[in-house]
Amino acid sequence: MAFSVEEGYAVLKEKLRLLVKDDSAVNWPDGAGIYIKATVNARQSDYQRLPENAGEFSRLLRKVWGRRKSPSQRLALFIENREAPGPASLEYWATVQARQSDGAPVIQPNNETFRQLNYIDARARQHQQEVAAASSAANTETRRIHIMINGVSVPIDLNIREVWAALGLPGYDLRPPYRERVVRAVAVPEDTADIEDTANDFDDDIEDGGGDNDRSEAVV
Repeated sequence: MAFSVEEGYAVLKEKLRLLVKDDSAVNWPDGAGIYIKATVNARQSDYQRLPENAGEFSRLLRKVWGRRKSPSQRLALFIENREAPGPASLEYWATVQARQSDGAPVIQPNNETFRQLNYIDARARQHQQEVAAASSAANTETRRIHIMINGVSVPIDLNIREVWAALGLPGYDLRPPYRERVVRAVAVPEDTADIEDTANDFDDDIEDGGGDNDRSEAVV
């Protein structure tokens, strides 16, 4: 990516955004910054955030560029990715890292599989947030409805639990996916007793001669 200091911070940020917009593994919020590796041996904790002020931005870049042998030499820029990988992405990353030799550096995968898993994790987080928001709204004591009075829509807050009680409805939302599923893990004792009784009756019929006597006589 080519860039001139005179273009400024905003232009640089937009160029970087266009560069990574199709990479699902990168989640770059609007407020996140751009960091520069000021020296060759600088650790990640020592990376410097580029200032948005035009004067400070220009001075820092020119200072770093002045240490290079050539003005056209590349600079190492890093964007701030605040979203940590989700469970599926981390599990894949751990599997890939475990296959490396001992002492190998920990490097985030940059392949299609990791990007797809990161996308799945992001959608899962979004779904969890939506469910949590809907559940929170469902647990509020009041719900707002609108009624028409003389042709004017008037908002009214109703105590939803009182409405449920008045209509004889259960005290929870009936709409999925927030409705709890009730699944019996095992058969109730009554069902078990009925099965055993039926089995015993069948065994008694076999011992008595094989079933219905009237049917046997009709066949003979």
